[in-house]
Amino acid sequence: MEMDVKLAFFRKINNAISSDPTLLSFLVDTYPDFSVRLATKGFDLLELEKIQVSVSNYSSSHYQNLIIAIRLNGGVSETAHKLDIDASYITLALSSSNETQWNELIELLKSKNMIDDDFFDKARPYFNESMVSRFRRDNLTAILATATNYSEVINQMSTLLSPFEDVLLYIQKGTAHSRSSWACRRIEKALKLSTGRLDNRSRSSF
Repeated sequence: MEMDVKLAFFRKINNAISSDPTLLSFLVDTYPDFSVRLATKGFDLLELEKIQVSVSNYSSSHYQNLIIAIRLNGGVSETAHKLDIDASYITLALSSSNETQWNELIELLKSKNMIDDDFFDKARPYFNESMVSRFRRDNLTAILATATNYSEVINQMSTLLSPFEDVLLYIQKGTAHSRSSWACRRIEKALKLSTGRLDNRSRSSF
């Protein structure tokens, strides 16, 4: 029975890639050895479920904007706190392909003026948490490597983030995404960078 379900997932994923070749680049960037594992059916059922949700939401700029809006507000935990709702409400919406759940969450964000009115009118490139984690790590490395006074920057970050070593490790290893988002927004504000700058692929020096 489980094998039948897995085969159904594989068929859907392969069909989606055939319909939109750009999807393959995204999946290869997201999952190590994706092409080989797909060909050999080397994914377990839980991984396939996650991939299927990613595939379903890949072409939705609406969903991508929702992900970015939550990230820019400090992550799931911080956003839930600002909205005065349970964090599970947000995680449930983000882990589904249910547009009704997305829209309810979007209206909550708008009602609290946590995003600009035209935020969801903009088309943005798709990226996921593993990619954002890599961008954050690269950008933070660039900041520290190009700082005129390395010690001063470290001291400045230490006063902002507590416990500093733990938070820095979260960013470097791509764990505790909510805490990492909160930390990155604090760093951006202190260094007078635009909100979300650390989350984007670095195209220029700091």
